[in-house]
Amino acid sequence: MSTERLHWLDSLRGLAIIMMVFFHIFFDLEYLNLYSSDLFSGFWLYFGNFIRFTFLAVAGFSVYLSYKNRLPYPYFLKHQFWRAVKLFGIAMLITLVTFIFVPEDFIRFGVLHLISIGIILTALLVKKPKVLFALIILSLILGAIFDQFILNTSLFLPFGLRPENFYTIDYFPIFPWIAVIFAGNLLARIMDKYSLISNTNLPLRLKFLEEVGQKSLIIYLMHQPIIFILIWLLFRINMLK
Repeated sequence: MSTERLHWLDSLRGLAIIMMVFFHIFFDLEYLNLYSSDLFSGFWLYFGNFIRFTFLAVAGFSVYLSYKNRLPYPYFLKHQFWRAVKLFGIAMLITLVTFIFVPEDFIRFGVLHLISIGIILTALLVKKPKVLFALIILSLILGAIFDQFILNTSLFLPFGLRPENFYTIDYFPIFPWIAVIFAGNLLARIMDKYSLISNTNLPLRLKFLEEVGQKSLIIYLMHQPIIFILIWLLFRINMLK
């Protein structure tokens, strides 16, 4: 496999990040009580789930690509470990920032926390697809079971066990969501087996989406502050009229 970036994968990531920004505009409007919309049913539910599944599956997919391109195996593990550590550090920074600005709803274990854990586990198990498949089933089962329990502590939030009346602006527990990262890794393995991972014979290249996809992390980190500031400014301008 070539080490060049996959154009279609970058485009998919770019599409997902654009959709996420659009979704978060309405989420922020509702959070600030400026616009009422039900984001947890109907169209918005499916729209949001598509974004979530895409980001997590691409994370698992990318671990497999790195595994194929970075040999020997110990160097691959080292690369993935430090990548995960960096991402987890960013996630904890987000936790700190949201604790300062929205302490009642701050992020304890969001999507970046999950992806950082998923990268390490997927890298360790990338040579064992049968184990990954079994863990997908197990994580789905545990996710369904844990969703029925209410605890008196927040210590087990990363695993999907929540206290009563728990709410946060971003929550992706290990169970069941890590199953999507594992599934993305297995999908990449299957596509590679049938020589479906390639830049050749692409009917169309959308370079704008590719560039957005390549900058997805920085866009993810910056878009919420920008959206909040713009909404606040527009609201203030409207109030002054």
